[in-house]
Amino acid sequence: MDICAYQGSDQYALYAYWRALGENIPYFFPVSPERWGVCLLEDRLDGEFIFDLLETYVAKDKGQVVGFAQVGHPRFSWDAGGQKYDNPRIGNIRHFYFETGRHDVAKALYARAESFLKHFPHRHAFYHIYGMSCNAHHGKLHLSLEHVDAFLRGQDFQIEHENVTYRLALDDAAQPQCDALRLIPQPRDFYGPHEYVIWLDDTPVGTLKVRYMDLMNGEAAKDAVYLTLMAIDQDYRRRGWGSQALKVLCRMLRGKGYAHLFLDTAHTNTGAQRFYERFGFSHQGCSRSYILK
Repeated sequence: MDICAYQGSDQYALYAYWRALGENIPYFFPVSPERWGVCLLEDRLDGEFIFDLLETYVAKDKGQVVGFAQVGHPRFSWDAGGQKYDNPRIGNIRHFYFETGRHDVAKALYARAESFLKHFPHRHAFYHIYGMSCNAHHGKLHLSLEHVDAFLRGQDFQIEHENVTYRLALDDAAQPQCDALRLIPQPRDFYGPHEYVIWLDDTPVGTLKVRYMDLMNGEAAKDAVYLTLMAIDQDYRRRGWGSQALKVLCRMLRGKGYAHLFLDTAHTNTGAQRFYERFGFSHQGCSRSYILK
């Protein structure tokens, strides 16, 4: 078994490995090998390059990919108050995958990752917002890969956050019952999410933000949309406007030819989980980010 720095000639084999391991991961959306390669090495978040330093390592056994890891230093982060700042002192394991039972591969890959992380006071793994744009920037580790979760926790990583992912077949969404509710699109730059202001008659009452995955991944992901934000103004909560706005969104997306709406919410937010499950979303598993303290 050999661990080598990623080379351009590894792209197609590594892409095939990534597609196979993500077979049961809902936010591993279809994408071409070429677009995936850009997301791996030169990814952007809303137009800005995510990392100023990346190292990618591939594990091979008899010429076959049996795991890979990617570590990086992000260009930006956000403080506790939600303010964005540059050059955070963060090292992040963005990708860390290996075959079940191949602890030799895991240990060898982790040795490379650890030598990178030691230069940073804040060390993370699967930091959510630094995920690949072809995955709607969902960077957490899906727990269908429980052997990776167990390995990281065995290296003293602690669970930082846990999310639940949901999927809705748009044909199953109920029709809205309020004609007074409208979604008005807002101006956007080329890379950012699509934002819609929710209007009730002549009053703005909230905001929705979505990522159309075909605009990020190409026609291969034509059926998928990711909801990244749904916010209802305080004075209009608990009146059913969130549910109605979501129904209006689903009707609009069906009209555009999309088939599925995805989203995630915090594992601790049981109220949101009940809301989405009553609406008809199906639970697609949990995912985690980690921190080394």
